[in-house]
Amino acid sequence: MKKFSIILLLAAFLLQGCANYRRIALVDVEFGKVKMTALTRAQVQVNLKINNPTRTVFHISDLEGILDGAGTEFARFSLVEEIAVQPGEPSLVPATIAVEVTDPLALLAKGLNLPALMNGDFTVDAAVQVRKGAVKKWFRVKDIPLKELLENLNLQL
Repeated sequence: MKKFSIILLLAAFLLQGCANYRRIALVDVEFGKVKMTALTRAQVQVNLKINNPTRTVFHISDLEGILDGAGTEFARFSLVEEIAVQPGEPSLVPATIAVEVTDPLALLAKGLNLPALMNGDFTVDAAVQVRKGAVKKWFRVKDIPLKELLENLNLQL
């Protein structure tokens, strides 16, 4: 009986820790320098305004995503290195995102006009791994319209 109560206590502790992940929110994104590393690859400096109302530091250890356009993969993006999110008030967290255009012909077909991407049927699939100590949790979003995502973050192409 003593072992069972210890297991229940540990399970409750772990579940409480997982619930704190859901309180973290991405409030805003500010784009900085874009460094082209190849014809179809770039690294984008961004400042993420993240609200962490918990009392602990969280780490965003991985980010992977795909930009789909009209049923084909247009571009992939990923986090270059892990970032730490400090507790308390919303804070600006610098990050570097690697972007690779997997379908450069689609970009040329749009005439290199990035605002034209808003008129297409572009969606975003992404997965973010958040870590607190040894506990890691993946959060996934699928088929989010690019236009809706940009509007929610107050961004413009």
